Amino acid sequence: ERALEEKAPNADMIILDCIPRKMVQAGIILDILKARGFTDIVTINLVIPHEESFIRLKKRATIEGRPDDADETKILRRLALYDQETIPVLDFLRSKGVPVHMVDGVGPVPEIAERIRQALLKQ
Repeated sequence: ERALEEKAPNADMIILDCIPRKMVQAGIILDILKARGFTDIVTINLVIPHEESFIRLKKRATIEGRPDDADETKILRRLALYDQETIPVLDFLRSKGVPVHMVDGVGPVPEIAERIRQALLKQ
């Protein structure tokens, strides 16, 4: 809540990137957004096969020099955590009436951006 107040005290729209990842975060964030008067809450989940995620992370390790993305064991652990902790968050959000759009996250960035735009237009 403090971060929202500091970064976007008067925002009428907020985009949260890569959060919530855990169930406890999802409940807290929903409560905060509702308390701030947000009524149109939407989730976009980019669907990327683990193999593609693995390739992207290894590439990011090379480009950005991130050692955590170079370690194959750590990558596999992060992908497993995603399945165990993040996927259930999507069901939780749906159960709270939050639309969850599953968007294909593979392909050129302009195509993915257009898929996201189309999903948001369906609201």
